[in-house]
Amino acid sequence: MKINPVMQRVARLTRNWKVFTDQPEARILRWCLKTDSSRMLDTFLAWHGEEDSELKDLFIVLPIPFESPEDFAHSLVQHLADEFEIADEDMKSMDLPWGWRPAGSDDGHETIQDFIAVAASLQMHYAEFVENVALVLMPPSIDDHKLWQTWLHELARVSYWPSNIRVLLADWLPAVPLQAWAKEHVKVVVSHRPVLDMEGLPLEILAHLPGSGPGFDFRNLFIQMGNSASHGRTQQVATMAEKALAIAKGQGWPCLAACVEVLLAGAFMAAGQSERSIQSYRAALELAKQAPVTDPSRLTTYLSTNLALSGSLVGQGKFSEARDLYREAAKLADQADDKFAAFESRRMNSYCSEQLNDYKQAFQEGQEALLALERMPQEARLQSTGPHLLQRMMELSNRPEIVQDDRQLHQLYSRVMTADWRSLAQATQG
Repeated sequence: MKINPVMQRVARLTRNWKVFTDQPEARILRWCLKTDSSRMLDTFLAWHGEEDSELKDLFIVLPIPFESPEDFAHSLVQHLADEFEIADEDMKSMDLPWGWRPAGSDDGHETIQDFIAVAASLQMHYAEFVENVALVLMPPSIDDHKLWQTWLHELARVSYWPSNIRVLLADWLPAVPLQAWAKEHVKVVVSHRPVLDMEGLPLEILAHLPGSGPGFDFRNLFIQMGNSASHGRTQQVATMAEKALAIAKGQGWPCLAACVEVLLAGAFMAAGQSERSIQSYRAALELAKQAPVTDPSRLTTYLSTNLALSGSLVGQGKFSEARDLYREAAKLADQADDKFAAFESRRMNSYCSEQLNDYKQAFQEGQEALLALERMPQEARLQSTGPHLLQRMMELSNRPEIVQDDRQLHQLYSRVMTADWRSLAQATQG
C-alpha cells in the first residue's frame, strides 16, 4: 500500500525516535529542524497521540514560556499536574489509570531533578500502557537565550534519570544555537537532522493524488506556482504561469486566469521587478472584467485585482491613475457589500488626491470615507485605519483652501469613532 507523503515523513521521524530510545544512556533527542518543519513536528506528535500509533510512548508537549531558570521547573510540573487533573474524567471513561498527581514539593521551588522525578512517577502510574514518557520542550518564547542554555546544561547533568524518561527538543535551523551545548553533553544528548524536504512536500502530495483533466492540471500548476513563489523562484513561477494561463483561457475561466496573474505579480514584486508586477496586475484586472456577470466570483475577483493594482500604483507614485481605480473600487465594494473595502478604497482615494495637491477633493473624499467607516461595526472601526484618517482630516481642515468649523468636525469624528481616536492614531503610528 502506497503511503502518502505526509505519513512518509512521520514514519521517518518515528524511525529516528526509535533509534534514539534504543540507546539506554541517551536522554535528550535534539532534532535540528528548519522552521518550515514545525507543522510536520506537530503532525508527528498528534499521530503518536492516537490509538493507531505503533509506539507505546506518551509524548507530553510542554508549551511553557521560559521566563526564568528559577521558576521553569515548577511551571513544567504544574503544567503536568493541571493537564492530568483535567484528563481524569476521560481516563475513567476509558478504564485507564487515573488520579495521578505529582508528589513532592508544593512550595513552588521544584528543581530540574524534581521535574524528572515527577515524570518518572507519571510513567510508573501508567506503566501498563506507557513504555516511555517523552517530555517535549516547546517554549513559545524565551526571555533570555543564555539563561535557557544554562538551564539546559543543568538538565543534561541530572543524576537520577530513568531510561524510560526522555526529552525531545527542537533546535530550529539555521541559527543552531545549541550546537555547543549538544557537543558538551554528547553522551546524553543525541543530535539528528531529519531530512523532511518540506519544500517538495506539496508537489509530492499532488503527485500522490489521483485525477486528470484541465481542472486537475490547473490546480497542480497553481500550487506549484505558490510553492515556487514562496521560495523566490520567480522564473519558475513565470514558466508555470504561462501554462496555467493557457489552460484557464482555453477553458474560459477568466477569474482563475486573473488569480494566476495576481500570483505572478506578487512574485515579480517580491523580486523587485515592480514594472513587470504592475503589468501582471493590469492583465489580472482586464481578465476579471471579461468574466460574465453570471460568474459568482466575478465581483470579488474584480474588486481584489483592482485594489492590488491600485496599491502597486501608489507604491510607484502614480497617484492619478490609482485614484481613478480606487473610485471604481469603491463602487465595486458597495455592490459586494464589503464594508471594509468600501472604506479603504475611499480613504486611499482621498490620500491620492492629497498627494496630487487637490486638497478640497481630498477633504470631500475623506468625508465620504468617514461615512463608509460609520457603516462598519464599532470594534472594526477601532481596529481600522480610521484614527489615521481622522488625524489627516484635522490637518486638512486647517489648510487655507478649506473652511470648516472645528466643532462640526469634532461632532462628526465623535460620532464615527466613539473612542479617543487621537490616542489610537498615536499608539499605532509607524
